[in-house]
Amino acid sequence: MANFFNIKKSKEENVAQPKLVTKAIISSNFINKLPKYEDKRTIIYYWGKRVINENDGTPEHLPTIYTELSNVKINEISCNKTCALFLSNMGNMYSFGKGLHGELGQGHLIVYNMQPTLIDSVTNIKQIACGYNHSLCLSKDNVLYSWGHGNYNGLKCNYDKFVPTVLNIINNGDAIETTQNFLSHLITDYEKSEKKKKKCTQIYAKYNQSIAVCDNNTSMYIWGETYNNYLKYMPTFFYKFESHQIKQIAMGKNFGILLLTNGELYGWGDGTYGELGQRSFDDEEGYYYIYPEQLILRDANNKKLPNINKISAGARHVLLITEDENVWSFGDKLSGQCGVSGFQNIVGTPKFVELHENNQKAKKVFCGERHSGCINKLNQLYMWGHSAHHKLIFTASSDFLLNQNAQPGISIQSGLKSKFSKATLIYSMLHQKVTNAYLGEDFTIVVVGGEVTKNKKNGDQHSDKTFYSIQEDSAYIST
Repeated sequence: MANFFNIKKSKEENVAQPKLVTKAIISSNFINKLPKYEDKRTIIYYWGKRVINENDGTPEHLPTIYTELSNVKINEISCNKTCALFLSNMGNMYSFGKGLHGELGQGHLIVYNMQPTLIDSVTNIKQIACGYNHSLCLSKDNVLYSWGHGNYNGLKCNYDKFVPTVLNIINNGDAIETTQNFLSHLITDYEKSEKKKKKCTQIYAKYNQSIAVCDNNTSMYIWGETYNNYLKYMPTFFYKFESHQIKQIAMGKNFGILLLTNGELYGWGDGTYGELGQRSFDDEEGYYYIYPEQLILRDANNKKLPNINKISAGARHVLLITEDENVWSFGDKLSGQCGVSGFQNIVGTPKFVELHENNQKAKKVFCGERHSGCINKLNQLYMWGHSAHHKLIFTASSDFLLNQNAQPGISIQSGLKSKFSKATLIYSMLHQKVTNAYLGEDFTIVVVGGEVTKNKKNGDQHSDKTFYSIQEDSAYIST
C-alpha cells in the first residue's frame, strides 16, 4: 500500500532534530537593543484558525510550533486557502496542509501533509506565489512552474495539476475568449506558438488570479479571475511600461498596485474603499482603473510622500514602506488594519503608521485580509487589525484573556469586538529574531531564526544548539 504520509527531506534537513525548551521569561530589556539570541535556527509559529492543519487540536490562544525546518533558512512564505509553501535560501520548496486540487505539489497520492515536506520534483527556485487553489514557482533560470486547480493554473481548462508543471508565457494578444466553443482551438494554438515564448522574471498570485512579469521587468501577463470579472485560462498580455521596470506587485481582493524601480506607484482595479489612495470621494472619474494608473500620494498636509521601497496589500487596504523607512497606509480601516486612529472607516489619504514603544524604522510589512504586521530594523514584530482567533498573537496573553471586554452590539465571535488600530509590539517574541511572516485570512505564520552557518563541504546548513521558546508548556510542538 502506498505511503500517503511519506516525508521527503532535502540535504538542508539532514541534521538531528533539536530539542525545544520552553521558559516563561518575558522581558522588555530588548526593546531598544539587539538581544543576544539564544539560538539562531529556524522555528515556525502558526497562530490563529487552523485552516492549514485542520487536524491540529491546539487551542487558538496557543501557537503550533514547527521545527521540521530547523536547519533551513526560509526566504519566502506563501499560502492559499488550506496549505502553505516555504522557499529556502538554497532554492528548495516545502509545503504542508491540504491540497485537494494538487496545491501541495507532492503528486496525486499526497493531498494532505501534517508538516512541511520537500517538493523534490523541482529545485533551484527563486520565487513562489499561491492563489486560493493554485501555486506557482519561478526558477533561477526563469522557468515558470504552475500546479493546482485547472481553472487557475494557466495550463489547461479543467485539468488539475498535482506536481509543478512548466508554464510557458506566450504573447497571443489580448483577445482570449472563455467559451468552450473557442477554448479548444485557442489551447492548441497556444501550445504550438513556441516562437513567441516570453522570459518570465517575476511571479505573483492571490485569490484566483496570477501575474507574470516578462520582457526585462516591463510587461505583465495575467490569468485566472481578473478584476474586471473575466476568466482567462491562459496567460494573456495585460500591460507594458515603455521606459520603466517593475520592482514589485501587490494584489488585493479587487485591486492591484505595482512599484517601479524609480519609486513610483501605480494601481488598477476597484478603489471604492480607498485602496488606490484617492483623496476625495467626490471625484467624477470614479474609483476604477482598467489599466495601471500612476498614484500620486500626498499626506493630509498635501505633501507628496517620499519614494516607495516596499508594498503589501490586504483584501481592501495597502501598506507602504517609503525610502525613509517609515510605514504608511490607506484603504479600508473598519477592522483597524490601517494602523491609524479615527472614526472614519475609509482612509483615502495615506496615513503615517507609528511603530510605538521604540520607534524603530521598518524593514518589512505584511497584509492579511483584515490584519497587518511589520518587522522593524531590530527584527521585532508588530501586529494590528482584526483580532479574531488570536491571530494578532498579543491577544493570547494571560492578562489580555482575563481583562478583555467586548464592545456592545458586536457578536462574541467577531474580531471587531477587540480590533486594534494601533501597531502593537509583540513582547513575547522580543528574545527571538523575527525574520519573516505571512498573514492569511484568519491566521498568522511567523518565522524566527534562520541565521545558520554553512557547511563548506556540502553547502548544508547546520547548528547544534537547542531551541528556546517563551511559549507555555502546553503549546503544541509538531513532531
